[in-house]
Amino acid sequence: MYYRLFCLVAFFFVVSSGTAAGGDLSLPEIEGWQCGETVSAQLEAFEKDYGYFERRVYRTGKGLSFEAVLTYGAGPKFFNQPPSGVSGNDGEATYEIISVNGYKTSLEYDPFLGIAMSVNAFDKKYTLTLECGPFETSGDLIECAKTLIAEMEKNGPE
Repeated sequence: MYYRLFCLVAFFFVVSSGTAAGGDLSLPEIEGWQCGETVSAQLEAFEKDYGYFERRVYRTGKGLSFEAVLTYGAGPKFFNQPPSGVSGNDGEATYEIISVNGYKTSLEYDPFLGIAMSVNAFDKKYTLTLECGPFETSGDLIECAKTLIAEMEKNGPE
């Protein structure tokens, strides 16, 4: 019982508001968008650093709400994707490999869960994931990804 309580308390100390130490990029403020609080955490296990993740919810000026997650380090791995232009389906879900701002991107649509995209970005140690509901369009989410990536490139490493 005390061990579980200790682990829970340790977890709350690891998760914090603001940018986690270790990465050079973070999820930025975007002018004209409502930008939720950034939640971040170090990915550690057995005294080994596996990187970090950040999560932020955005709402564009047009009302599209989506969640962005940026992961960095040895922990997050980007799956080996087929070449750009490949598409297919997996039951109800469909996917397509596209390019967003020059980065290889996996775009997936599930009629129940919505749209998700995963971008192998920047120095390939980063993975940017965006997700929104099933009533949005992939074109809207792609435009959001373009804006977010451009702002992150503009700000560059801190």
